[in-house]
Amino acid sequence: MEGNGMTDDELDAINEKISNLFEGKTLDEVATVLKIQLAMLVTQGSENSEDVSDFLDEITTEVEDMVADFDFTQASEGSPS
Repeated sequence: MEGNGMTDDELDAINEKISNLFEGKTLDEVATVLKIQLAMLVTQGSENSEDVSDFLDEITTEVEDMVADFDFTQASEGSPS
């Protein structure tokens, strides 16, 4: 599966809209919606289950890298206790 060449501004706008949709939702509620959406997207964009598995493996690695680079200390300092 290949990206469609969206610009950073387009990605930022989509991320902002999604963030607004999930505002006030729990992590579990958000995860449920995202899992359903991801399953629908990968099955529509793949020819077989092996393609789906390969794609999910790729994005799992990318997400793990993003989380590894995340500054949890700074994020927790900015949130109310």
